[in-house]
Amino acid sequence: MIIPGKKYMVLFFYLAALFSLIYSPFTLSVSLIAWCVLAFIKWKNERGRLDFFPDVVAWRKLMPPAPNYPIYALILIFALTLLAGWPVQEWDFWLDRLRTRLPLLLLPLAVVIHPPLSTREFNGLLYAFVLMLVITCIGVGINYAMHFEAVQEMIKQGQSIPVPRNHVRFSVLMAIGVVAGIYLIQQKHYWYRPWESRALPAMTAFLFIFIHILSVRTGLAALYLAMGALLLRYILVNKKYLTGALMMVALVLLPVIAYRAAPSFKAKVDYMRYDWYMFQQGQGGINSDSGRFASLDAGWDIVKKHPWFGIGTANLRKAMREYIRTNYPGFEVHMPPNQFLYVTATTGIVGLLVFLFAFFYPLFYGANYRHIFIAGLYAVLFVTLIIDHPLDSSMGVGTHCVFLLLALKQRSDR
Repeated sequence: MIIPGKKYMVLFFYLAALFSLIYSPFTLSVSLIAWCVLAFIKWKNERGRLDFFPDVVAWRKLMPPAPNYPIYALILIFALTLLAGWPVQEWDFWLDRLRTRLPLLLLPLAVVIHPPLSTREFNGLLYAFVLMLVITCIGVGINYAMHFEAVQEMIKQGQSIPVPRNHVRFSVLMAIGVVAGIYLIQQKHYWYRPWESRALPAMTAFLFIFIHILSVRTGLAALYLAMGALLLRYILVNKKYLTGALMMVALVLLPVIAYRAAPSFKAKVDYMRYDWYMFQQGQGGINSDSGRFASLDAGWDIVKKHPWFGIGTANLRKAMREYIRTNYPGFEVHMPPNQFLYVTATTGIVGLLVFLFAFFYPLFYGANYRHIFIAGLYAVLFVTLIIDHPLDSSMGVGTHCVFLLLALKQRSDR
């Protein structure tokens, strides 16, 4: 039996992780575990046979750390969770946070040890991801068209168009897909035939249009911030100020056009306005947005009481529950839907500064902000941190780690 080399296995599980982000948390966990296992074993010996002994030689890539500082920066986020747990009031909540964020410790080490990732291989992975999204969105669109009236009624009640897994996570992946498409267009990428590079603009435009049909606010906000960041980069690099200004105006007008042209987008905006009104009347306990507003208020109250070092990761759920039940009876208890507020509530201003460094350092190291995909990806990730607390779910951590680590590895392996 011919055993594929470690490089091929690593690339396979890179691709499997991208596939799993769309479809399956279980296979995502399996893929990321495989990342770690392949990093720390030989996999194949000189005789071409399976070898599960530790690959001590490969471990030497961890030192010196200098070329991989931006990758190692992610470990600080896990360290914050570990060190800010004391004193522990709810062990189960703290241990669950540690389990969820464990990839932030292990995956950076694994990616550094993995075989080099060339630009063509990295671009190929993004190309496959864009293609998977396009195929998935075609299926979602067909289902939407077949059940148009029923789905529209769902949207008016605050629900979303049915998609694989969570609609918020899927919309974020679509925003990343648009950024990846723009980057691949700039790279003139193709895998087998040159005509593929001419198909990329159509696929990217399709994803851009479909994310408006999906009408999930997190994905739309992430998309528009990413597009704004890339447009600003285009203006500054190419010095085409008039063209850039016209494109910026068009970008601002697009949501207005979508409100008039896309029934799902209009229904979602109208529901958001209704939910805000209900919250102001104190009657939005079971509505999707009202609980978020109450949770933001609770998180800010904790920050004011524990400004410097926070209340501790293990104690946040208890404090949130007590505040919501006292000040917003009947409202569902959620964690603060803002990762920066979440971090400040649990670790204080000191922890927030560490978190900001861990998040932004890779962007500015080696002028990574000049890389189109990394710049756009950071805009998307930043919005998710503003609107939600994605680093407290396996899919959120997976999205953050997979795309950022692959991009940083490709840059460090040049």
